[in-house]
Amino acid sequence: MVRFLAGSPLLLEEFGNVDLLIYTRSSFPPPKDCMVVRENDGRIELYKNGDLVGSRESKNNPVESFIFEPIKGLKIFLSSQLDLENLEIFRLAFYMNTSIVTIFLNEEMDEDDILSILWPIVQDNYFLMFVATPSRGNVLYSLLAPTGFTNDRTGILGLLEPFLYCELKISVLHRLKRSDPLFRKMKSKAYIKFLLKHFG
Repeated sequence: MVRFLAGSPLLLEEFGNVDLLIYTRSSFPPPKDCMVVRENDGRIELYKNGDLVGSRESKNNPVESFIFEPIKGLKIFLSSQLDLENLEIFRLAFYMNTSIVTIFLNEEMDEDDILSILWPIVQDNYFLMFVATPSRGNVLYSLLAPTGFTNDRTGILGLLEPFLYCELKISVLHRLKRSDPLFRKMKSKAYIKFLLKHFG
């Protein structure tokens, strides 16, 4: 079970320790007792135990440069809005067995935008996607999952909320991914090498 919190680090006083904290637009330093993904003046940063273990500037580079595994079995893709111009990037993240995608948008999206643009990406690629969306000077968070991951079969765990807290089993996500016929068929090293060469 992994405990997630997307929102202000000050919410840790209410929810206690979490495994992964996601936030943006805050000068609050990364807490040392959890993993942190934060957007900091256009730079996306990943911290573990207070130490920077991965980062990304707001530019498009090969996807493997932005996938990190801070703990074994939990790969995180630090995504940006630019990646929406090249959806093969998300497919490559799928084949690299990514569990979580964090995407920090620099343009407002309403519910229809998120469901029409981002929800299908999650369904095609079997990962959890945390979305940070600017909204009238604030930030709202959404969490999307494969439909088979949620009891109501919507794949929506949160939509444009001021914060999100959840406890999720990543093993369920991996089981869903392994059941995908394309994942089983194309998990070969040769196929991944091809993707990296042509879409990386």
